[in-house]
Amino acid sequence: MIPVKKTVIPAVSVVAIFLVSAWLLVYMRTSSRFEITRIGIRGNSRLTPEAIVEHLNIQPQTNILQIRLDEIQRRVERLKWVKTANVYRNFPNKISVALTERIPFALVK
Repeated sequence: MIPVKKTVIPAVSVVAIFLVSAWLLVYMRTSSRFEITRIGIRGNSRLTPEAIVEHLNIQPQTNILQIRLDEIQRRVERLKWVKTANVYRNFPNKISVALTERIPFALVK
């Protein structure tokens, strides 16, 4: 049996883990399985889900890993009725938005 140094096996393992991780990242960023197909909205009573989704301006076939959650959160919080918003990724293909609407002091008709 050929003697193998103790440092060769860990080095090969590290390289293998790196290559598998790189392949997995490329797969997740390019696979159609991770395209956003659903957007869930919770906590809205004055705003319609359609109006919120339209304001998000997420393009069709956008990969769930390629969007910036903080940017989406800022877009939602710019709506006049929204006090706070939290945006989450739900793998493999859903974005969830949980918002708190402002409570009006008085409504004028």
